[in-house]
Amino acid sequence: MEPQHVFVSLIIVVLLGLAGYYAWQQVQTLRLLRLQENLPPEDRSYMRNQAWRRLACCALMVLLAILLIGTFVLGLEAQAERLGAQVAEDRAHGQEMKLNAEQKRFVNLYTYCWITILLVLLSLLGLAASDLWAIHRFGLRHHRQIQADRRAMLERQVARMRTERNGHG
Repeated sequence: MEPQHVFVSLIIVVLLGLAGYYAWQQVQTLRLLRLQENLPPEDRSYMRNQAWRRLACCALMVLLAILLIGTFVLGLEAQAERLGAQVAEDRAHGQEMKLNAEQKRFVNLYTYCWITILLVLLSLLGLAASDLWAIHRFGLRHHRQIQADRRAMLERQVARMRTERNGHG
């Protein structure tokens, strides 16, 4: 087995393993959300949206793995390597290779296949970036809430100390 096939097989196994594991975790999160009644609505909405975003990422990882499997099952990589070697050999002899209709169809199929793989990967990265942005906003909102609670606590303590100092306590 070629190193390229081993590497792609490893990527496929990792993609499917991670997708399965994280999908299972997000399904558990959605189940737990139904049981938690004391969670504020904003936090519940955040966690539900986060779980759905992550489930969508899992689906994209499975789709990416399927596309990679397809390129190797259909033999696109091997055929592309043969065509590339043939073009390189013709150029080495100073000839310009003319592609026949079947070769042109293959080049188009191969190109569309890899464009699709790259678009799925881009979508996956975009969804992951939106998840990071949502985490940032969630953390910022909670940080501001903690600051406001701390400020209110300090104001209550200052007011209590003033009344005690004035002999009203």
